[in-house]
Amino acid sequence: MIEIMHGGMLVPASVSVCCAVGAPRAQRVQGLIVGVAMLLAMADGLAASPMLPGLVWAALLVLLAISTSAISSVSQRHNPLPGVTTVTTHRALALILTASLLVAGSAGPTRSTASIAVGAHHHGVGGEPFALVLVVATTLYVGYSAVAIWLGVRARNRRSHGRQRRRLSLGIVDIAAMAVSTSVMAIMVTLPS
Repeated sequence: MIEIMHGGMLVPASVSVCCAVGAPRAQRVQGLIVGVAMLLAMADGLAASPMLPGLVWAALLVLLAISTSAISSVSQRHNPLPGVTTVTTHRALALILTASLLVAGSAGPTRSTASIAVGAHHHGVGGEPFALVLVVATTLYVGYSAVAIWLGVRARNRRSHGRQRRRLSLGIVDIAAMAVSTSVMAIMVTLPS
């Protein structure tokens, strides 16, 4: 069962990276950096001997969320593109939520960093209240993802050009894949063993 959850976390994260390759030029680099960073952080959290502790990955992901949002905000002022703000916000929220889940997954002095992979959960950071906060945050993130997907589908259906429709479709798949990946990670971290 745990292998299925690992796949449910890593496969959608990989799909998100693939979608970033086909994104419009303005979003491509940011999407690749964010997608690869999340994929590496999740995969390293599952490793028997991780390269970096969960807290270091969390700090890197939060820093990446702040920097990509700032860069996107500046570029949107100079050259506004429709839909970029939604995707940037979604990616930033995914990075921050993943960072929180990595901290929760590696919390506690007796817990190995890789225990997120085998489902050993004791809610070391703040106990049950922190787990509740993670569940609420994940639920809000999934809700935001659903709204972004719905808006993307509406925008795609209004477009008549094949290239625009394809890029909007890639954005929709990217958002859905990132939401699934982060949600599975939240399930792994918050459910008691």
